[in-house]
Amino acid sequence: GGGEDAYAVLGVRRGQTDREYKVSYLKLAKASHPDANPNDPQATARFQKAAWAYEKVRDESARRRYDDEVAAQRASSTSSSSSSSYSSQQRQQQQQKPYYDAYQQSEAYWQRQGPSAAETWERASSDAAAMAQAFSDWLKEEALSRKQEFESELNSAVEAARRR
Repeated sequence: GGGEDAYAVLGVRRGQTDREYKVSYLKLAKASHPDANPNDPQATARFQKAAWAYEKVRDESARRRYDDEVAAQRASSTSSSSSSSYSSQQRQQQQQKPYYDAYQQSEAYWQRQGPSAAETWERASSDAAAMAQAFSDWLKEEALSRKQEFESELNSAVEAARRR
């Protein structure tokens, strides 16, 4: 997440259907999956970012919460005169305890992250229509690619036979 727009991450506009969001997510998740990109160290981050974005827009209630959250962040950033994101109580607690409790810090981080990529993928996978659409699109692309490879090999073989 980190300040990024979930709609932009998925490459979608606001106001689309649940299915359109899911199809975009499935395509992005398939293309950025770490197993499909073993030599790309950024694949996991892209896959997790897609999962985060999909969680934010997957259905009407999730989108409403996300849009409200974004609106509140914008409102607070424009009305806040303080440059610090800490409340005075948090500052006081930090001064009393000069070190951070690593366990609490990591727990807070993971709670903010929401469901894991696997949980998100499992939920996304439950929509057979969206999966079928994503698979259909992939199959068309794959078939076109194979057809072009075949035609190229065939043309090479024909040219070689003509030269003999």
